[in-house]
Amino acid sequence: MNRSFPALIASALIVAGCSSGAGSPEQFTGTVQYYGNTDRMTVESQSCEFAGGTVTAGDQVEMRGEHDQSVAMSKLTSARLIPNDGPSADGVCSFEARFLNVPATEAAYRITLGEFETEVFTESELTAGAAVQLKSLIEDALGR
Repeated sequence: MNRSFPALIASALIVAGCSSGAGSPEQFTGTVQYYGNTDRMTVESQSCEFAGGTVTAGDQVEMRGEHDQSVAMSKLTSARLIPNDGPSADGVCSFEARFLNVPATEAAYRITLGEFETEVFTESELTAGAAVQLKSLIEDALGR
């Protein structure tokens, strides 16, 4: 009977939620889509130029918490480049950053891609799929 007593206690602790995994924060997967009209695209290298800089598949995207601590990292994937008809190298570009195992502990998450302006999203926005529109030089000059 002494041998089964420790097993019984361990089972009771697991059922009661006192296992070693209890108390760990919830996690979620979030996505951010970067898209916009580009001034110049290079299909071969999957890169697009915007007013704020060049975006290329594989670029690092950082997620920081409300107290400026690093929360997660991602790389841009799912590059979709659609050239406009004609001799110019402009068109529409779309990239996606997917963040896995993000701790659901922050009121807001700051997302930064290179030198572009930092964007702030909530957990629900990231879970639903947040979007950031990047401007071409013409759109930026016209204030669009």
